[in-house]
Amino acid sequence: MRPCWNRRVPDRVESRKGSVMSTSKAKYIIGAIIVIAFGAWGASSFFESTVAYVGVEEAMGHDRMIQVMGKVDIDKVRYEIDANRLEFTIYDVEADNPQTCYRLPVVYDGQIPGNFEQAQSVVIKGTPDPEAGHFVADQILVKCPSKYQGTDSEEWQDIQNDVRDVGV
Repeated sequence: MRPCWNRRVPDRVESRKGSVMSTSKAKYIIGAIIVIAFGAWGASSFFESTVAYVGVEEAMGHDRMIQVMGKVDIDKVRYEIDANRLEFTIYDVEADNPQTCYRLPVVYDGQIPGNFEQAQSVVIKGTPDPEAGHFVADQILVKCPSKYQGTDSEEWQDIQNDVRDVGV
């Protein structure tokens, strides 16, 4: 009697094994296709939901939702109470000469945000409307001065004056 580990495997089992292998490969391929499809879907959803941050001068050159940061020109603010519409212009925060720099007209349908009159700058999120010649804001984020910082130069904290020897 021969030991069972020396038995020869019949050809039909080998062919069955070969078909099992091809089925297994197909499962891996289908799984890889599903993973790649979900990865592509996730990446496209991520890029569609991101909002670009652009400067005041580049804002009108875009055709999708963007964010723009600028200073409010207080002289150009107009609020229509009946229409619940706020119209104002912003200019670049880092402008050398605020009187001559480019100004972006903004239209916002909604109530005036709190502390809008005290805003140092605003971030507007929306879409440009080149045909109307203004930016249509969906959201306005008001950046106000901190109540913990003074406006006089003597009240600003100087970190060099507050350095203490900590024995390091």
